[in-house]
Amino acid sequence: MLSFNSYGEWVGSAVDANGNIHYLDFENIKNTNGYTYYWEMINYAEPTDKYLSIATYREADCDLHRFKDLTFNGYTQEMAEGVPETIDLTEFEKDWAYPIANTLGEFIFSSVCK
Repeated sequence: MLSFNSYGEWVGSAVDANGNIHYLDFENIKNTNGYTYYWEMINYAEPTDKYLSIATYREADCDLHRFKDLTFNGYTQEMAEGVPETIDLTEFEKDWAYPIANTLGEFIFSSVCK
């Protein structure tokens, strides 16, 4: 399980309907044993109750078009700055999620799996 707080350069990939900007860290995409591992960061247009930005570490199975969230980092500053509140999502043993066709999630997944 890889969990770290050192990102490469965030590259803006899309803006969602709420004005939140989604970023990917293309410098740290890793391909291991048939899976692709990557960080996605969301910078919120309006703060949530707790966070201005979050970063999620994901495992993607590009062949079967599915993904799992592995680590969640919540930040009280924009652009994933400061000390994160980290949650190891592997403890919850969640099933694979599938990006929905013609959505921002599918666009981001496809950007990572190209």
